[in-house]
Parts: sequence; structure tokens; C-alpha cells
Amino acid sequence: MNDNTVLVTGGSGYIGRHLCALLKNLDIHVVIFDRVRLFDTRTDFVGGDVRNLNDVSRAFCLRRVDSVIHLAALVGARAGLYSENDHEETNVRGGLNVLSAMRRFGCRNFVYSSSAAVYGHTSGSIHESQKTIPVSAYGKSKLLFEKEVIRRAQNGSISATILRLFNVAGNSSGRETLMHNALRVIQNKQPTLDLYGDDLPTPDGTGVRDYVHVLDVVNALHKSLIFTKKKQRHDIINIGSGKPTSNKEIIHVMEQISGFHIPVHIAKARDDEIIYSVADRTKAEKKLSWSPGISSVQEIVSSMFRYYGIL
Repeated sequence: MNDNTVLVTGGSGYIGRHLCALLKNLDIHVVIFDRVRLFDTRTDFVGGDVRNLNDVSRAFCLRRVDSVIHLAALVGARAGLYSENDHEETNVRGGLNVLSAMRRFGCRNFVYSSSAAVYGHTSGSIHESQKTIPVSAYGKSKLLFEKEVIRRAQNGSISATILRLFNVAGNSSGRETLMHNALRVIQNKQPTLDLYGDDLPTPDGTGVRDYVHVLDVVNALHKSLIFTKKKQRHDIINIGSGKPTSNKEIIHVMEQISGFHIPVHIAKARDDEIIYSVADRTKAEKKLSWSPGISSVQEIVSSMFRYYGIL
């Protein structure tokens, strides 16, 4: 049995695909748990739903699992996309199933992919000590599960690292994001790009975000795995570029690199629209020796265009 086996929940997803590829290149044995298998039939795969404890338990029966990187989640911070109950079922109860299976099978090392959505409305660079007042059902569910992870780590049941990811982008990119929707306009799949709010209290009136390349994120996840196994404790760490980029700036960069004009429809800012969300990444540098290597907005956009054959 390989004692260096990592179970990646949500391993077929956007971040998961990139993470599993990195771990395999490092000769770390990977077991993917997800509802669908989307790539690499040579990787050990267990199909199932994180909301079903029996399904999750089967993932621990294939090999002796040393560590878990928990990515499986219902993603969608936008109001109305999913209900609060939907988020709680997957992001809280599903996570509790993973922790229960870990206890049953004697696995202690846990890396949790949380989100900057737990912070809610902020101004200035966000430190991990910032108050967490999430405004979306997604953010609330991620914070609820964070608290359970911390509780179990404090009682010695697990060693855990919680990563609060900011706006992950690049390569195939995530769906239901500004970049993805702008890409659809460039591909003639939709006529205009909806931009929610141009009168916000920011320099150009649009929301400001912190974009971090997916390959930098999976590098941080790997470093967190090493950190978790060594430290036998719990910690919360921001993962972002630390660079503020407005929605208008993103659109401009995408037009500049692609050579396409992106028609924009200005819509009313949503009630749960976060105005400013940028990471203070000092702790990641100190604890994980991590800093983003390819997270300039230009490189993020270019990598997405290369992936979809636009460049």
C-alpha cells in the first residue's frame, strides 16, 4: 500500500483537474472522488456524491488514504443561482461526510479549499484576521464548514489548513464568471456582456477583484498539504495575487489581447455584489513560502485564450 495517497474530492472539477495533474507529476498517488470522470482514465477514480456518506466512504476503501484535499463544493456566490439549502447540503453536510469518513478510516491530514466569499464587504487588502460577514449563501456555507474544521482540529481529531481562495482564473477558467461570460461574447455565443454596476465607490465605478492563476492555486494547495502534514495544527491562509483589478480593466485586457470588441450592457448592481475583494498574501508567503508566479491579469487572460484557441 502506498502511504502517500491523497484523496481529492471534486478532482474532476476546474481546480481539481489541474491539481491532480500536478500531484501525479510529483509521483504522489491520487484518488479522485467526484460525480463524473472527465479526464485521465489511468487515475484511480471513485464516483459518487459528497452528500452521500456511503459514497464518500467507498473512496477510502480503494487505497489507504493519507491526506484529503477537499475541493468538492457547490460554487456560485451570485444570489438566486442556488438556494441556501442547496449550498448547505453540499458545502456543509457534504464536508461533514468527508470528515466522518476520515475519522472512520484513520486519516488526519485535511486541506480545505474555502473562499474569499466568507469575508463579505471589505475595503483595502484583506488579512485573515478580518471579520467574516458573508453576504451570499455560498459564502455562509463555506464559513459554516470552516468553523467545523477548526473545531475538530482544535480537539486534535485532524490537522487542517484552510485556504481562502480569491478569484481563480486562467486556462479553461471557471463558469459563471466575468471572464467566462466575456469569452462567450468573443465566441459569438452571446451578444453582450452584463456588467453589474458602474457607479460603485471604486476608481472606475466597477467591482474590484483579486485574480490568481489556477496553476498558482494548485501550487499553493500542494504546499499546504506539506505544511499540514508537518505542523499537525490548523491555520487559515489567503491565496490571491494581492493585485486589485476592476471589472472594466478585465474587459479592456481581454479586448486588447484578443483584438475583439466586447459590447457591454450595464445592469443594476446586485444586492450581494462585493465591491472590493483583494488579498493580503503576507501569511501565505511566510507560512507556505508561496507567492504567485503567473498571476498577472495579462497572463491569466492569455492562458484562457490559448486554451480555447483564440490565440
